[in-house]
This record gives sequence, structure tokens and C-alpha cells, in this order.
Amino acid sequence: MNKKIIFTIVAGFFLGLHAVGSPVVFEHGGKYGLVDGAWKLIASPVYDEIGDFSDGFARVCLNGKYSFISESGKLLWDPIFEDAADFSNDFARVKLNGRWAFTNKQGKLIVDPIFDEAGNFTSKGYAKVRLNCKWAFINSSGKFVSSAIYENISTVSTSTPFPYQLNGLWGYMDYTGKLITDPIFEDAEDFSEDLARVRLDDLWGYIGTDGSFVIDPIFDEADDFDSDSDVAEVALKGRPAYVNKSGKIFFKYD
Repeated sequence: MNKKIIFTIVAGFFLGLHAVGSPVVFEHGGKYGLVDGAWKLIASPVYDEIGDFSDGFARVCLNGKYSFISESGKLLWDPIFEDAADFSNDFARVKLNGRWAFTNKQGKLIVDPIFDEAGNFTSKGYAKVRLNCKWAFINSSGKFVSSAIYENISTVSTSTPFPYQLNGLWGYMDYTGKLITDPIFEDAEDFSEDLARVRLDDLWGYIGTDGSFVIDPIFDEADDFDSDSDVAEVALKGRPAYVNKSGKIFFKYD
């Protein structure tokens, strides 16, 4: 929920609802500042924009340039960035000279601004990045874990392999960059209930975390396994059905 509250300032007093928790944004003269729960001024109203707080910082804009402000009102950087995203898992994406990088909470870039595009860091410390139109992923030190050769990469998971796309086909890799399968699938989905849906020769099946087929690709259509029932909805030769994790098929209307 957006915590911005618009205040009227009369003779130096803030009028509005009592605020608790994170600092509250107020507006004065078309500019934005911050007060705490006791209406103590944290940041003067000089900013064109102040976002919501995330991981202890809020994005701010001043004269078309972005930075971050702490809950105590201290700027993490001078406003120098062309764009910026909220902090997520201790890092924030920032754009400088048309390229993306990441800043940490100490106000240091962990990697130079070289990326065409970048995703947020996961809770385990990995982020997708695109360099020269190819995808890779890096760790929280800014080091490449995989080469930037992929047409697409799914969200990096440390618990199960995740899909990558190379030469128009899909395979799976793990968070160390090791390939679990070659790129042989026409389509590939994230793992759910330790099985992943894949399409091979226009038919769907399910593989395990080692990359081998647990249920052969025989289905016209297939959904993820349901965590409660341990079955998945499928279609076989046009007939709607269910399949369990052992590969046993139950037709819906038998």
C-alpha cells in the first residue's frame, strides 16, 4: 500500500493522521519530504518524487535524477541515476549512461553499469542480467555465474534447476551454471512439486530434478502438479484426464 499522505503545512506544523512505522511522505509547494511518527522533520520537501520504503530505503527523484533515502533521511548517493528500482534483498537496480548496474546499501556499485537489462536479486543472492542482448546471471559479488550466451533465463532457483533458452530451444541449469539438460525442448516450465513440464516433439511430459523423464511426453496439454492432490490435469489424444506422479492416468469421464 502506498504510504504517501498529503499534508498541509501551516506555520511549520504538519496536519494529518498520526503515522507509525516507516517515515511518511508529505507535500509542500509541489515538492516532497519526510516526517517520522512524531511529526519530526526527517527530510525537507525538496524532492520531485519519493517512493515507498523497501529494505530500509526509498527511491527519490530530484531534477530528473534518482537516488535513495534512508529512514533517517540520509541520501545513499547523490541523485545521479537516470532510473532506479526499489531495493530488493539488499540490492537495487540503477541506470547510468543508459546501462544498468546494482548498488548495495553501503552506496557502492557491485558491478559497473554494463547491462542492457537486469532483474532483481533473489533472496539467495542471484540476479538475471542481459548483456549485448544475451542473458546470464550474476551473484551478489557482481561476478558472472553463467556466460552471457542465452536468449532467455527463468528466475534463478537454488532449490531446483531452472529453464534457459539457447538456439531457440530450452534446457535446464542449476544455480552454479551447470547444465542439467541440453537445450532440446520446445517449451519448458519452472519446477513445481519437484517436477517440471516440458514439450518435446509437440507433446508434453514431466522431468525430475536430474533432467530425466519421470513421465514420458505423450500429452497434448499438461498443467503443473497440484500440491494438495499430487495430480496434474492433462489431455491425452483430446481426452481430458489426470496423471499422478507415478504416471498413472485417470480419464475424467470414465
